[in-house]
Amino acid sequence: MSKPNPFTDTITLDTVTHDRLAKERITDTKLAEYDQITVVSQASLNRQMEHMHRLYKTLRRLDIRQIDDPNAGLINCALEPPQVKLRLGLNRQKVTYYIRIKSGTYLCHSVDANHTVTEHKHSVKGWVVALDVNMAMSEMDANKIPNKVKKKIENLGDYSVHQLQVGFTDASMAKCLDSESTIKLDQGERPRFDAFLNGYIEKLRESPESNILNLLPRVRNTNISLDAPTLVPTELNFQCIPFVTDKMDTQGKEGIKEGTANMLVYLQMTAHRPLPHDFLPISANWIIPPADNKSEAYDGTICLSKKIFLDGWLMPKMARFNDQSTWVTTAAEWTQSFFTFGFKLEGHAGISQADKDSDAQFNNTEWVYDSTTTSETIIANVTHAVPAIPAGSRVYKYSVNSKKVDATFPYNVCLNATTTNHLYIPEGLTNGKCAITITGQVWTHSYIHIAGVGELGVQQSWITATWATQLILDGVDQGHLKIRFEPATITPKLDVIKDESFLYPDFLNIQIARVRDDLTKMNMSGLVADLAKLFSGEWGFIFAGGRNFYIDKACFNREGDLLCQLNYKA
Repeated sequence: MSKPNPFTDTITLDTVTHDRLAKERITDTKLAEYDQITVVSQASLNRQMEHMHRLYKTLRRLDIRQIDDPNAGLINCALEPPQVKLRLGLNRQKVTYYIRIKSGTYLCHSVDANHTVTEHKHSVKGWVVALDVNMAMSEMDANKIPNKVKKKIENLGDYSVHQLQVGFTDASMAKCLDSESTIKLDQGERPRFDAFLNGYIEKLRESPESNILNLLPRVRNTNISLDAPTLVPTELNFQCIPFVTDKMDTQGKEGIKEGTANMLVYLQMTAHRPLPHDFLPISANWIIPPADNKSEAYDGTICLSKKIFLDGWLMPKMARFNDQSTWVTTAAEWTQSFFTFGFKLEGHAGISQADKDSDAQFNNTEWVYDSTTTSETIIANVTHAVPAIPAGSRVYKYSVNSKKVDATFPYNVCLNATTTNHLYIPEGLTNGKCAITITGQVWTHSYIHIAGVGELGVQQSWITATWATQLILDGVDQGHLKIRFEPATITPKLDVIKDESFLYPDFLNIQIARVRDDLTKMNMSGLVADLAKLFSGEWGFIFAGGRNFYIDKACFNREGDLLCQLNYKA
Protein backbone atom coordinates (compact mmCIF):
# COMPACT_ATOMS: atom_id res chain seq x y z
CA MET A 1 0.00 0.00 0.00
CA SER A 2 1.27 3.46 -0.86
CA LYS A 3 2.00 6.14 1.75
CA PRO A 4 -0.64 8.88 1.44
CA ASN A 5 -0.95 12.39 2.73
CA PRO A 6 -2.93 11.58 5.87
CA PHE A 7 -5.46 14.34 5.24
CA THR A 8 -6.30 15.17 1.65
CA ASP A 9 -4.90 12.44 -0.57
CA THR A 10 -7.10 9.55 -1.55
CA ILE A 11 -5.34 6.44 -0.36
CA THR A 12 -4.88 3.45 -2.63
CA LEU A 13 -5.18 -0.24 -1.88
CA ASP A 14 -3.65 -3.30 -3.45
CA THR A 15 -5.96 -4.88 -6.00
CA VAL A 16 -6.83 -7.95 -3.93
CA THR A 17 -7.80 -5.88 -0.88
CA HIS A 18 -9.70 -3.37 -3.00
CA ASP A 19 -11.75 -6.03 -4.76
CA ARG A 20 -12.58 -7.78 -1.50
CA LEU A 21 -13.68 -4.59 0.23
CA ALA A 22 -15.66 -3.43 -2.81
CA LYS A 23 -17.55 -6.73 -2.77
CA GLU A 24 -18.19 -6.43 0.97
CA ARG A 25 -19.60 -2.93 0.39
CA ILE A 26 -22.35 -4.61 -1.63
CA THR A 27 -22.84 -7.78 0.39
CA ASP A 28 -22.31 -6.61 3.98
CA THR A 29 -23.29 -2.95 4.44
CA LYS A 30 -26.29 -2.53 6.72
CA LEU A 31 -28.34 0.53 7.66
CA ALA A 32 -29.69 -0.99 10.87
CA GLU A 33 -32.78 1.05 11.80
CA TYR A 34 -31.86 4.23 9.90
CA ASP A 35 -33.84 5.42 6.88
CA GLN A 36 -30.87 6.88 5.04
CA ILE A 37 -27.31 8.01 5.56
CA THR A 38 -24.84 10.23 3.78
CA VAL A 39 -21.21 9.23 4.26
CA VAL A 40 -18.24 11.43 3.38
CA SER A 41 -14.58 10.61 3.70
CA GLN A 42 -12.10 12.51 5.83
CA ALA A 43 -10.14 13.30 2.68
CA SER A 44 -13.17 14.99 1.09
CA LEU A 45 -13.79 17.01 4.26
CA ASN A 46 -10.25 18.32 4.11
CA ARG A 47 -10.63 19.23 0.46
CA GLN A 48 -13.69 21.17 1.62
CA MET A 49 -11.45 22.89 4.21
CA GLU A 50 -9.09 23.86 1.39
CA HIS A 51 -12.00 25.47 -0.41
CA MET A 52 -13.12 27.32 2.73
CA HIS A 53 -9.54 28.53 3.13
CA ARG A 54 -9.88 30.32 -0.21
CA LEU A 55 -13.19 31.88 0.83
CA TYR A 56 -12.39 33.24 4.30
CA LYS A 57 -9.49 35.44 5.31
CA THR A 58 -9.83 34.22 8.90
CA LEU A 59 -8.51 30.86 7.72
CA ARG A 60 -5.68 32.41 5.71
CA ARG A 61 -4.15 34.81 8.23
CA LEU A 62 -3.12 34.62 11.85
CA ASP A 63 -2.72 38.27 12.83
CA ILE A 64 -2.97 39.02 16.55
CA ARG A 65 -1.61 42.05 18.42
CA GLN A 66 -2.03 42.68 22.11
CA ILE A 67 -3.95 45.95 21.96
CA ASP A 68 -3.59 46.81 25.65
CA ASP A 69 0.19 46.79 25.38
CA PRO A 70 1.66 47.34 21.88
CA ASN A 71 5.07 46.34 23.17
CA ALA A 72 3.81 43.03 24.51
CA GLY A 73 3.98 41.30 21.16
CA LEU A 74 2.27 40.22 18.00
CA ILE A 75 1.98 37.31 15.64
CA ASN A 76 1.66 37.80 11.88
CA CYS A 77 1.55 34.57 9.91
CA ALA A 78 0.15 33.11 6.72
CA LEU A 79 -1.80 29.93 7.25
CA GLU A 80 -2.11 26.76 5.25
CA PRO A 81 -5.65 25.38 4.94
CA PRO A 82 -6.76 23.92 8.26
CA GLN A 83 -7.24 20.18 8.47
CA VAL A 84 -9.37 17.87 10.55
CA LYS A 85 -8.93 14.30 11.68
CA LEU A 86 -12.09 12.42 12.58
CA ARG A 87 -12.10 10.90 16.03
CA LEU A 88 -13.47 7.45 16.74
CA GLY A 89 -14.78 5.30 19.54
CA LEU A 90 -16.27 7.27 22.40
CA ASN A 91 -15.08 10.49 20.71
CA ARG A 92 -17.08 9.79 17.53
CA GLN A 93 -18.52 13.33 17.44
CA LYS A 94 -15.13 15.05 17.74
CA VAL A 95 -12.29 16.04 15.48
CA THR A 96 -8.69 16.99 15.92
CA TYR A 97 -8.43 20.44 14.31
CA TYR A 98 -5.03 21.41 12.95
CA ILE A 99 -4.03 25.08 12.68
CA ARG A 100 -1.16 24.96 10.19
CA ILE A 101 1.16 27.96 10.17
CA LYS A 102 2.81 28.34 6.79
CA SER A 103 5.25 31.14 7.61
CA GLY A 104 5.48 34.40 9.49
CA THR A 105 6.73 36.12 12.61
CA TYR A 106 5.98 35.73 16.27
CA LEU A 107 7.22 38.65 18.42
CA CYS A 108 6.94 38.90 22.16
CA HIS A 109 8.70 40.68 25.05
CA SER A 110 9.77 39.65 28.47
CA VAL A 111 10.69 41.77 31.49
CA ASP A 112 13.30 40.58 33.98
CA ALA A 113 13.66 41.48 37.62
CA ASN A 114 15.51 44.66 36.71
CA HIS A 115 12.60 45.70 34.48
CA THR A 116 14.73 45.15 31.43
CA VAL A 117 12.59 44.46 28.40
CA THR A 118 13.89 41.80 26.04
CA GLU A 119 12.42 41.25 22.59
CA HIS A 120 11.97 37.69 21.41
CA LYS A 121 11.47 37.29 17.70
CA HIS A 122 10.74 33.92 16.16
CA SER A 123 10.57 32.98 12.53
CA VAL A 124 7.58 30.69 12.33
CA LYS A 125 7.49 28.12 9.56
CA GLY A 126 5.63 24.83 9.40
CA TRP A 127 4.31 24.95 12.95
CA VAL A 128 1.18 22.93 13.69
CA VAL A 129 -1.26 23.45 16.54
CA ALA A 130 -3.55 20.46 17.13
CA LEU A 131 -6.76 21.09 19.08
CA ASP A 132 -9.30 18.71 20.57
CA VAL A 133 -12.58 20.13 19.19
CA ASN A 134 -16.20 19.03 19.26
CA MET A 135 -18.32 18.97 16.16
CA ALA A 136 -21.67 20.66 16.64
CA MET A 137 -24.92 20.50 14.69
CA SER A 138 -27.29 23.43 15.03
CA GLU A 139 -30.09 25.16 13.15
CA MET A 140 -28.87 27.94 10.90
CA ASP A 141 -30.30 31.44 11.15
CA ALA A 142 -32.81 31.70 8.29
CA ASN A 143 -31.32 35.05 7.25
CA LYS A 144 -27.92 33.42 6.75
CA ILE A 145 -29.01 30.52 4.57
CA PRO A 146 -27.12 30.82 1.25
CA ASN A 147 -29.23 31.69 -1.77
CA LYS A 148 -28.20 28.55 -3.63
CA VAL A 149 -29.61 26.44 -0.80
CA LYS A 150 -32.82 28.47 -0.74
CA LYS A 151 -33.26 27.86 -4.46
CA LYS A 152 -32.96 24.11 -3.99
CA ILE A 153 -35.64 23.95 -1.30
CA GLU A 154 -39.21 24.72 -2.28
CA ASN A 155 -41.41 26.33 0.38
CA LEU A 156 -38.47 27.20 2.59
CA GLY A 157 -40.79 27.99 5.48
CA ASP A 158 -41.54 24.27 5.84
CA TYR A 159 -37.87 23.48 6.37
CA SER A 160 -34.94 24.36 8.53
CA VAL A 161 -31.30 24.16 7.50
CA HIS A 162 -28.87 22.64 9.95
CA GLN A 163 -25.15 23.22 9.91
CA LEU A 164 -22.46 20.84 11.06
CA GLN A 165 -19.54 22.90 12.27
CA VAL A 166 -16.20 22.51 13.85
CA GLY A 167 -17.38 23.86 17.18
CA PHE A 168 -15.04 26.31 18.90
CA THR A 169 -17.47 27.18 21.70
CA ASP A 170 -15.34 25.56 24.37
CA ALA A 171 -12.10 25.26 22.42
CA SER A 172 -8.90 26.71 23.80
CA MET A 173 -5.18 26.05 23.99
CA ALA A 174 -5.92 24.19 27.19
CA LYS A 175 -7.11 21.45 24.83
CA CYS A 176 -4.00 21.58 22.67
CA LEU A 177 -2.76 18.09 21.84
CA ASP A 178 0.98 18.51 22.30
CA SER A 179 1.72 15.05 20.96
CA GLU A 180 0.35 16.08 17.55
CA SER A 181 1.56 19.71 17.61
CA THR A 182 4.89 21.14 16.50
CA ILE A 183 5.38 24.39 18.43
CA LYS A 184 9.07 25.20 18.46
CA LEU A 185 9.24 27.18 21.69
CA ASP A 186 10.77 26.60 25.07
CA GLN A 187 8.34 25.58 27.75
CA GLY A 188 8.66 28.97 29.42
CA GLU A 189 7.59 30.74 26.23
CA ARG A 190 4.44 28.69 25.70
CA PRO A 191 2.01 30.56 27.98
CA ARG A 192 2.38 33.81 26.04
CA PHE A 193 2.14 32.00 22.69
CA ASP A 194 -0.93 30.14 23.93
CA ALA A 195 -2.51 33.47 24.82
CA PHE A 196 -2.04 34.66 21.23
CA LEU A 197 -3.53 31.44 19.87
CA ASN A 198 -6.49 31.77 22.21
CA GLY A 199 -7.07 35.13 20.58
CA TYR A 200 -7.12 33.43 17.18
CA ILE A 201 -9.50 30.73 18.43
CA GLU A 202 -11.80 33.54 19.55
CA LYS A 203 -11.73 34.88 15.97
CA LEU A 204 -12.72 31.45 14.70
CA ARG A 205 -15.52 31.38 17.24
CA GLU A 206 -16.74 34.76 15.96
CA SER A 207 -16.60 33.59 12.32
CA PRO A 208 -18.81 30.50 12.40
CA GLU A 209 -19.41 30.51 8.65
CA SER A 210 -15.77 29.62 8.09
CA ASN A 211 -16.13 26.48 10.19
CA ILE A 212 -19.11 24.91 8.45
CA LEU A 213 -18.47 21.43 7.15
CA ASN A 214 -21.89 20.88 5.57
CA LEU A 215 -25.43 22.24 5.50
CA LEU A 216 -28.31 19.78 5.78
CA PRO A 217 -31.99 20.61 5.15
CA ARG A 218 -34.52 19.21 7.61
CA VAL A 219 -38.31 19.22 7.58
CA ARG A 220 -39.70 21.68 10.11
CA ASN A 221 -43.42 21.36 9.37
CA THR A 222 -44.70 18.15 10.97
CA ASN A 223 -47.78 18.25 8.76
CA ILE A 224 -45.86 18.15 5.49
CA SER A 225 -45.99 14.87 3.62
CA LEU A 226 -43.95 14.23 0.49
CA ASP A 227 -43.25 11.10 -1.52
CA ALA A 228 -40.13 9.34 -0.32
CA PRO A 229 -37.28 9.60 -0.99
CA THR A 230 -37.56 13.22 -2.13
CA LEU A 231 -38.58 13.88 1.45
CA VAL A 232 -35.89 15.87 3.20
CA PRO A 233 -34.86 14.19 6.48
CA THR A 234 -36.97 14.97 9.52
CA GLU A 235 -34.33 13.92 12.06
CA LEU A 236 -30.55 14.28 11.89
CA ASN A 237 -27.50 13.13 13.79
CA PHE A 238 -23.90 12.34 12.93
CA GLN A 239 -20.99 10.14 13.92
CA CYS A 240 -17.51 9.18 12.78
CA ILE A 241 -16.69 5.60 11.80
CA PRO A 242 -13.39 3.95 10.90
CA PHE A 243 -12.20 2.52 7.63
CA VAL A 244 -11.16 -1.05 8.34
CA THR A 245 -9.60 -3.69 6.15
CA ASP A 246 -11.02 -6.55 8.17
CA LYS A 247 -14.81 -6.59 8.42
CA MET A 248 -14.50 -8.48 11.69
CA ASP A 249 -12.83 -5.44 13.27
CA THR A 250 -16.08 -3.98 14.55
CA GLN A 251 -14.28 -2.07 17.28
CA GLY A 252 -12.45 0.08 14.75
CA LYS A 253 -10.53 2.06 17.33
CA GLU A 254 -8.36 3.99 14.92
CA GLY A 255 -9.00 2.62 11.46
CA ILE A 256 -6.04 2.50 9.11
CA LYS A 257 -4.11 4.86 6.88
CA GLU A 258 -3.77 7.48 9.62
CA GLY A 259 -7.45 8.23 9.27
CA THR A 260 -7.45 9.33 5.63
CA ALA A 261 -10.29 6.99 4.71
CA ASN A 262 -12.21 7.26 7.97
CA MET A 263 -15.73 8.51 7.44
CA LEU A 264 -18.23 11.05 8.72
CA VAL A 265 -21.78 9.69 8.64
CA TYR A 266 -24.91 11.83 8.59
CA LEU A 267 -27.67 9.75 10.17
CA GLN A 268 -31.11 10.58 8.79
CA MET A 269 -34.71 9.60 9.44
CA THR A 270 -37.73 10.51 7.34
CA ALA A 271 -41.51 10.73 7.77
CA HIS A 272 -41.06 12.11 11.29
CA ARG A 273 -39.82 8.79 12.61
CA PRO A 274 -37.55 9.17 15.66
CA LEU A 275 -33.84 8.52 15.54
CA PRO A 276 -32.75 5.11 16.84
CA HIS A 277 -31.21 5.12 20.30
CA ASP A 278 -27.94 3.61 19.08
CA PHE A 279 -25.37 4.93 16.66
CA LEU A 280 -24.89 3.09 13.36
CA PRO A 281 -22.97 -0.16 13.97
CA ILE A 282 -19.91 -0.88 11.85
CA SER A 283 -20.83 -3.41 9.15
CA ALA A 284 -18.60 -2.85 6.12
CA ASN A 285 -16.88 0.17 4.59
CA TRP A 286 -19.23 2.60 2.86
CA ILE A 287 -16.44 4.22 0.82
CA ILE A 288 -13.72 2.14 -0.84
CA PRO A 289 -10.47 3.84 -1.94
CA PRO A 290 -9.23 3.03 -5.46
CA ALA A 291 -6.90 0.19 -6.37
CA ASP A 292 -4.33 2.58 -7.85
CA ASN A 293 -3.85 6.23 -8.70
CA LYS A 294 -5.50 5.78 -12.10
CA SER A 295 -8.59 3.99 -10.82
CA GLU A 296 -11.87 5.69 -10.08
CA ALA A 297 -12.15 7.36 -6.71
CA TYR A 298 -15.23 8.81 -5.07
CA ASP A 299 -15.78 11.06 -2.07
CA GLY A 300 -18.92 9.74 -0.45
CA THR A 301 -21.87 7.39 -0.41
CA ILE A 302 -25.60 7.86 0.00
CA CYS A 303 -27.56 4.90 1.22
CA LEU A 304 -31.35 4.94 1.02
CA SER A 305 -33.01 2.09 2.87
CA LYS A 306 -35.03 -0.56 1.08
CA LYS A 307 -38.01 0.63 3.07
CA ILE A 308 -37.99 4.21 1.82
CA PHE A 309 -36.58 3.82 -1.70
CA LEU A 310 -37.14 0.38 -3.20
CA ASP A 311 -40.36 -0.49 -1.37
CA GLY A 312 -41.60 3.01 -0.64
CA TRP A 313 -40.84 4.80 -3.91
CA LEU A 314 -39.40 2.85 -6.83
CA MET A 315 -41.59 -0.26 -6.80
CA PRO A 316 -44.86 1.70 -6.62
CA LYS A 317 -43.69 3.73 -9.62
CA MET A 318 -42.59 0.58 -11.47
CA ALA A 319 -46.12 -0.75 -10.95
CA ARG A 320 -47.01 1.47 -13.92
CA PHE A 321 -45.69 -1.37 -16.07
CA ASN A 322 -48.32 -3.62 -14.56
CA ASP A 323 -51.02 -0.98 -14.97
CA GLN A 324 -50.18 -0.52 -18.63
CA SER A 325 -49.51 -4.14 -19.63
CA THR A 326 -52.36 -5.96 -17.87
CA TRP A 327 -54.81 -7.52 -20.30
CA VAL A 328 -58.39 -6.82 -19.26
CA THR A 329 -61.06 -9.02 -20.81
CA THR A 330 -64.18 -6.90 -21.22
CA ALA A 331 -66.52 -9.15 -23.22
CA ALA A 332 -67.08 -12.76 -24.32
CA GLU A 333 -70.63 -13.15 -25.54
CA TRP A 334 -73.01 -13.73 -28.43
CA THR A 335 -74.59 -10.57 -29.67
CA GLN A 336 -76.86 -11.65 -32.51
CA SER A 337 -79.13 -14.53 -33.37
CA PHE A 338 -77.96 -18.09 -33.70
CA PHE A 339 -78.22 -18.03 -37.46
CA THR A 340 -75.90 -15.04 -37.96
CA PHE A 341 -73.19 -16.43 -35.71
CA GLY A 342 -72.65 -13.09 -34.00
CA PHE A 343 -70.18 -12.97 -31.12
CA LYS A 344 -68.07 -10.49 -29.19
CA LEU A 345 -64.56 -11.20 -27.85
CA GLU A 346 -63.07 -7.98 -26.55
CA GLY A 347 -60.34 -6.77 -24.26
CA HIS A 348 -57.48 -4.34 -23.99
CA ALA A 349 -54.07 -3.88 -22.38
CA GLY A 350 -53.98 -1.18 -19.76
CA ILE A 351 -56.21 -0.77 -16.72
CA SER A 352 -58.71 2.07 -16.82
CA GLN A 353 -60.65 3.55 -13.93
CA ALA A 354 -63.75 1.81 -15.29
CA ASP A 355 -61.89 -1.51 -15.08
CA LYS A 356 -61.02 -0.82 -11.45
CA ASP A 357 -64.61 0.06 -10.68
CA SER A 358 -65.94 -3.13 -12.27
CA ASP A 359 -63.33 -5.57 -10.91
CA ALA A 360 -61.59 -4.94 -7.57
CA GLN A 361 -58.54 -7.05 -8.46
CA PHE A 362 -57.39 -4.33 -10.85
CA ASN A 363 -56.98 -1.89 -7.96
CA ASN A 364 -53.84 -3.73 -6.87
CA THR A 365 -51.01 -3.88 -9.37
CA GLU A 366 -48.18 -4.03 -6.83
CA TRP A 367 -45.04 -6.05 -7.40
CA VAL A 368 -44.67 -8.93 -4.96
CA TYR A 369 -41.29 -10.23 -3.86
CA ASP A 370 -40.88 -13.73 -5.29
CA SER A 371 -38.55 -15.83 -3.15
CA THR A 372 -39.21 -18.97 -5.21
CA THR A 373 -37.93 -17.63 -8.53
CA THR A 374 -34.19 -17.57 -9.12
CA SER A 375 -32.47 -14.62 -10.71
CA GLU A 376 -31.63 -16.76 -13.74
CA THR A 377 -35.33 -17.26 -14.53
CA ILE A 378 -36.40 -15.06 -17.43
CA ILE A 379 -39.55 -15.51 -19.44
CA ALA A 380 -38.72 -17.37 -22.62
CA ASN A 381 -38.81 -15.72 -26.03
CA VAL A 382 -38.43 -12.16 -24.80
CA THR A 383 -38.58 -9.64 -27.58
CA HIS A 384 -35.17 -8.10 -27.10
CA ALA A 385 -31.82 -9.58 -26.20
CA VAL A 386 -31.38 -8.93 -22.49
CA PRO A 387 -27.98 -9.40 -20.82
CA ALA A 388 -27.75 -12.23 -18.35
CA ILE A 389 -29.26 -11.18 -15.06
CA PRO A 390 -26.61 -11.31 -12.31
CA ALA A 391 -26.90 -14.10 -9.77
CA GLY A 392 -28.40 -12.96 -6.51
CA SER A 393 -30.79 -10.48 -8.11
CA ARG A 394 -33.93 -9.72 -6.16
CA VAL A 395 -36.98 -11.02 -8.07
CA TYR A 396 -40.47 -9.53 -8.03
CA LYS A 397 -43.59 -10.87 -9.73
CA TYR A 398 -47.00 -9.63 -10.81
CA SER A 399 -49.68 -11.92 -12.17
CA VAL A 400 -53.40 -11.50 -12.80
CA ASN A 401 -56.06 -13.43 -14.69
CA SER A 402 -59.00 -11.87 -16.50
CA LYS A 403 -61.69 -14.15 -17.89
CA LYS A 404 -65.15 -13.78 -19.38
CA VAL A 405 -67.44 -16.69 -20.30
CA ASP A 406 -70.84 -16.94 -21.95
CA ALA A 407 -72.01 -20.55 -21.66
CA THR A 408 -75.67 -20.05 -22.52
CA PHE A 409 -76.61 -23.17 -24.49
CA PRO A 410 -76.01 -23.77 -27.32
CA TYR A 411 -73.20 -21.24 -27.23
CA ASN A 412 -69.94 -21.39 -25.32
CA VAL A 413 -67.75 -18.33 -25.73
CA CYS A 414 -64.69 -17.65 -23.59
CA LEU A 415 -61.83 -15.17 -23.56
CA ASN A 416 -59.28 -16.06 -20.89
CA ALA A 417 -56.15 -13.92 -20.36
CA THR A 418 -53.24 -14.06 -17.94
CA THR A 419 -50.67 -11.31 -17.51
CA THR A 420 -47.39 -12.30 -15.86
CA ASN A 421 -44.56 -9.80 -15.32
CA HIS A 422 -41.20 -10.19 -13.60
CA LEU A 423 -38.83 -7.52 -12.34
CA TYR A 424 -35.20 -8.16 -11.39
CA ILE A 425 -33.23 -5.88 -9.06
CA PRO A 426 -29.51 -6.68 -9.50
CA GLU A 427 -26.96 -6.64 -6.73
CA GLY A 428 -24.06 -4.26 -7.33
CA LEU A 429 -22.80 -2.83 -10.62
CA THR A 430 -22.07 -4.46 -13.95
CA ASN A 431 -19.66 -2.46 -16.11
CA GLY A 432 -20.54 0.67 -14.16
CA LYS A 433 -24.28 0.18 -14.66
CA CYS A 434 -27.25 -0.94 -12.66
CA ALA A 435 -29.72 -2.57 -15.05
CA ILE A 436 -33.17 -3.31 -13.65
CA THR A 437 -34.79 -5.82 -16.00
CA ILE A 438 -38.56 -5.97 -16.53
CA THR A 439 -40.10 -8.78 -18.57
CA GLY A 440 -43.73 -9.36 -19.37
CA GLN A 441 -46.05 -11.89 -20.95
CA VAL A 442 -49.69 -11.58 -21.95
CA TRP A 443 -51.33 -14.91 -22.78
CA THR A 444 -54.85 -15.07 -24.18
CA HIS A 445 -57.01 -18.04 -25.07
CA SER A 446 -60.09 -17.44 -27.21
CA TYR A 447 -62.69 -20.18 -27.53
CA ILE A 448 -65.94 -20.40 -29.51
CA HIS A 449 -68.17 -23.45 -29.56
CA ILE A 450 -71.61 -23.87 -31.05
CA ALA A 451 -73.18 -27.11 -30.01
CA GLY A 452 -74.68 -29.40 -32.62
CA VAL A 453 -72.53 -28.57 -35.68
CA GLY A 454 -69.49 -30.72 -34.91
CA GLU A 455 -66.02 -29.45 -35.67
CA LEU A 456 -67.46 -26.61 -37.71
CA GLY A 457 -68.69 -25.12 -34.48
CA VAL A 458 -65.34 -25.04 -32.66
CA GLN A 459 -62.81 -22.25 -33.00
CA GLN A 460 -59.99 -21.48 -30.57
CA SER A 461 -56.69 -19.67 -30.59
CA TRP A 462 -53.81 -18.68 -28.37
CA ILE A 463 -51.90 -15.42 -28.48
CA THR A 464 -48.71 -15.01 -26.47
CA ALA A 465 -47.18 -11.53 -26.38
CA THR A 466 -43.79 -11.14 -24.70
CA TRP A 467 -41.78 -8.00 -24.06
CA ALA A 468 -38.74 -6.87 -22.11
CA THR A 469 -36.96 -3.67 -21.24
CA GLN A 470 -34.30 -2.47 -18.85
CA LEU A 471 -34.14 0.60 -16.65
CA ILE A 472 -30.49 1.61 -16.82
CA LEU A 473 -28.76 3.69 -14.16
CA ASP A 474 -25.58 4.35 -16.11
CA GLY A 475 -22.57 5.72 -14.27
CA VAL A 476 -19.99 5.25 -17.00
CA ASP A 477 -19.35 8.99 -17.37
CA GLN A 478 -17.89 10.03 -14.04
CA GLY A 479 -19.94 12.74 -12.42
CA HIS A 480 -23.08 12.17 -14.47
CA LEU A 481 -25.66 9.49 -13.74
CA LYS A 482 -27.57 8.79 -16.94
CA ILE A 483 -31.02 7.23 -16.62
CA ARG A 484 -32.80 5.61 -19.54
CA PHE A 485 -34.85 2.67 -20.71
CA GLU A 486 -33.45 0.22 -23.25
CA PRO A 487 -35.32 -0.17 -25.51
CA ALA A 488 -37.07 3.15 -25.11
CA THR A 489 -40.11 1.87 -27.00
CA ILE A 490 -41.51 -1.55 -26.19
CA THR A 491 -42.43 -3.66 -29.22
CA PRO A 492 -43.98 -6.94 -28.12
CA LYS A 493 -43.28 -10.20 -29.90
CA LEU A 494 -46.48 -12.06 -30.79
CA ASP A 495 -46.82 -15.81 -31.19
CA VAL A 496 -50.21 -16.89 -32.52
CA ILE A 497 -51.70 -20.36 -32.75
CA LYS A 498 -55.06 -20.57 -34.54
CA ASP A 499 -57.40 -23.51 -34.91
CA GLU A 500 -59.47 -22.02 -37.71
CA SER A 501 -62.75 -23.01 -39.24
CA PHE A 502 -64.30 -21.49 -42.34
CA LEU A 503 -67.04 -19.95 -40.21
CA TYR A 504 -64.67 -17.44 -38.56
CA PRO A 505 -61.51 -17.12 -40.68
CA ASP A 506 -60.60 -13.62 -39.47
CA PHE A 507 -62.08 -13.50 -36.02
CA LEU A 508 -58.66 -12.96 -34.34
CA ASN A 509 -57.36 -10.12 -36.49
CA ILE A 510 -58.80 -7.35 -34.36
CA GLN A 511 -57.66 -9.00 -31.15
CA ILE A 512 -54.09 -9.52 -32.40
CA ALA A 513 -53.87 -5.87 -33.41
CA ARG A 514 -55.24 -4.79 -30.04
CA VAL A 515 -52.66 -6.80 -28.07
CA ARG A 516 -49.80 -5.50 -30.21
CA ASP A 517 -50.89 -1.87 -30.27
CA ASP A 518 -51.81 -1.58 -26.59
CA LEU A 519 -48.53 -3.02 -25.36
CA THR A 520 -46.55 -0.81 -27.73
CA LYS A 521 -48.21 2.22 -26.12
CA MET A 522 -46.59 1.54 -22.75
CA ASN A 523 -44.82 4.77 -21.81
CA MET A 524 -42.51 5.09 -18.83
CA SER A 525 -41.07 8.52 -19.62
CA GLY A 526 -42.64 9.85 -16.44
CA LEU A 527 -40.62 7.41 -14.34
CA VAL A 528 -37.39 8.41 -16.09
CA ALA A 529 -38.19 12.07 -15.42
CA ASP A 530 -38.87 11.35 -11.74
CA LEU A 531 -35.59 9.46 -11.36
CA ALA A 532 -33.66 12.14 -13.22
CA LYS A 533 -35.13 14.81 -10.95
CA LEU A 534 -34.08 12.82 -7.90
CA PHE A 535 -30.56 11.83 -8.92
CA SER A 536 -29.36 14.40 -11.46
CA GLY A 537 -27.64 17.60 -10.41
CA GLU A 538 -26.69 18.47 -6.86
CA TRP A 539 -27.71 16.05 -4.15
CA GLY A 540 -30.33 17.98 -2.20
CA PHE A 541 -29.70 16.53 1.25
CA ILE A 542 -26.27 18.07 1.81
CA PHE A 543 -24.58 21.32 0.79
CA ALA A 544 -21.25 23.01 1.41
CA GLY A 545 -19.74 26.37 0.67
CA GLY A 546 -19.39 26.66 -3.09
CA ARG A 547 -19.02 22.92 -3.61
CA ASN A 548 -21.56 20.15 -3.67
CA PHE A 549 -21.96 16.45 -4.11
CA TYR A 550 -23.09 14.86 -7.36
CA ILE A 551 -24.17 11.27 -7.89
CA ASP A 552 -22.28 9.37 -10.56
CA LYS A 553 -23.18 5.73 -9.84
CA ALA A 554 -26.06 3.95 -8.19
CA CYS A 555 -26.76 0.30 -7.37
CA PHE A 556 -28.39 -1.94 -4.78
CA ASN A 557 -26.71 -3.83 -1.97
CA ARG A 558 -27.74 -7.26 -0.72
CA GLU A 559 -30.17 -5.72 1.76
CA GLY A 560 -32.04 -4.02 -1.08
CA ASP A 561 -30.79 -0.57 -0.03
CA LEU A 562 -29.77 1.87 -2.75
CA LEU A 563 -26.08 2.85 -2.70
CA CYS A 564 -25.04 5.97 -4.62
CA GLN A 565 -21.49 7.15 -5.14
CA LEU A 566 -20.87 10.84 -4.53
CA ASN A 567 -18.23 13.11 -5.99
CA TYR A 568 -17.37 16.52 -4.63
CA LYS A 569 -17.41 19.17 -7.36
CA ALA A 570 -17.29 22.95 -7.52
